[in-house]
Amino acid sequence: MSDKFTNNVRARLYKQGYQGFTKDDYTTAALAVECDDLDNPTKEQLSQAVDYLKVKTTSQLSVVDEPVEETFLVGSENAQPDPELDNSQLTVASREINSITVTSDDKRQIVTAQSSALGFELTEQETLSIAENVDDTFTDYSQFISTVTAAIKKLVDQKFDVIEQ
Repeated sequence: MSDKFTNNVRARLYKQGYQGFTKDDYTTAALAVECDDLDNPTKEQLSQAVDYLKVKTTSQLSVVDEPVEETFLVGSENAQPDPELDNSQLTVASREINSITVTSDDKRQIVTAQSSALGFELTEQETLSIAENVDDTFTDYSQFISTVTAAIKKLVDQKFDVIEQ
């Protein structure tokens, strides 16, 4: 039986293009944001849970280390640190600077999931072909999903054109 917390977090994530979370993921998020009453969460708890799961999704993918110190120093050599900035904001900022690297298995799984979400049934060969032709490194998760979605749509358009001819 679903609760208000899970339903609201799931809906917010879906609107932002994130899906595929398990009940355990929502439970972990509820614990992380200290939501004791799952049928009466606050808006702040819901927002924190959404952010938590988005970061969790991004961190499950491999992160390529870039010299973060150099990136910060280029634009902020004379800048004073903001006393109101907390550590959670710093963590998110450093993740955004890094790029993500996706394995072949991850790409195949995402191609399969995205094609199903789009309502297209691909053969194993088509799935492998798309996964092989998609880059391995992206600046963020949404760019990766957009690239996979575009590749799927292109393949389906080509198949339709062949059938039409």
